[in-house]
Amino acid sequence: MNFRSDNTASMHPKILEYLSREVGKHDKSYGSDASTQKLHLLLADIFETEVAVFPVTTGTAANALALAAITPRCSAIACHKGAHIFTDECAAPGFFCDSSPLIPIEGKNGKIGLDSLQSICELFSENDPQCSPVKTLSITQATEHGTIYSLAELEALSNFANANDIRLHMDGARFA
Repeated sequence: MNFRSDNTASMHPKILEYLSREVGKHDKSYGSDASTQKLHLLLADIFETEVAVFPVTTGTAANALALAAITPRCSAIACHKGAHIFTDECAAPGFFCDSSPLIPIEGKNGKIGLDSLQSICELFSENDPQCSPVKTLSITQATEHGTIYSLAELEALSNFANANDIRLHMDGARFA
């Protein structure tokens, strides 16, 4: 498998074909266009729930904007030390999140363990006025190592995050 950046991959032929058919058409903007509305319905059907969709051109943009939307000002984002947002996204998450630092966490096979997360959150807590407390956790499913968090692992991380007022972001670049 090739987990390189989406910025180095070519466009899928079906996407190019669709965009070619749309050239020259005029429609509403800012998500009110017919294509975005179709995408909303398609994804709501796939996920079997109502969704909000914000199409962007790259995974870096998606991650940076999603993290900016959920990360409180002056707080930190915890992620695995091999996470794409930490190793490959050229500080974009920090830039869009008011300079929120990315805190790398050790973890076997590309996965963050609950014990490691707890330790980092104790180290970067609201009790220390000289650091940014962890208020966002970013995980990748599947990981950059090709491993997958089990449902039990996701529940444990999610429960810890909820109990500690930490928002959870899932980089789903390889979700499909």
